[in-house]
Amino acid sequence: MDSLEASLEASFNGMYYGFVVSTVLFGVTTVQAWIYVRINRDSWLLRLLVASLVSLDFATTFLNSQTVYDLLLANFGNLESLFITPIPFKAEILISFVVIFITNTFFAYRIYLLRQIHTSVAFIVASTGTVALVMGLVASIKLLRTADELIIFASVKKDMIISLSLSVVSDILSTVAISWSLHTSRTGFKR
Repeated sequence: MDSLEASLEASFNGMYYGFVVSTVLFGVTTVQAWIYVRINRDSWLLRLLVASLVSLDFATTFLNSQTVYDLLLANFGNLESLFITPIPFKAEILISFVVIFITNTFFAYRIYLLRQIHTSVAFIVASTGTVALVMGLVASIKLLRTADELIIFASVKKDMIISLSLSVVSDILSTVAISWSLHTSRTGFKR
């Protein structure tokens, strides 16, 4: 095996296995959505939110599979095509940041409704989620404007790292806040 083959294997192993794991998780999401549709009593607004998130999850899974197809199957053996960023990859990144923002906003709203913790926590969750969206949009716009080079520039990487880091902070705060709030209550949400 020459160094180019080893380099390509190392480059695409993570993407391929990430695709496999995300597809399995999409299957789990589909089962959860089916169960939710059959037994929910939520408002139409919440049902619409769930339907939107499942649809966006389907879109990202589809775009992810198209990216894997383009890079590993359609252009098999064409080394020049490996340096071109597939359009579905760019779109998938943009949709992913939107999904992250929607879920962060939803959790901030739920933390606010529970009122077991100071409302500033909900504000911090919403703020970090919003800044994560803005940084994600900046990274997506930079990526869309690049010629078609698969090599992501340092500024795009930096913007994506900041966005994803803020999203992780928001997720951790949401998890701790909701867990703490539900710890003291019976159901947590009023009907």
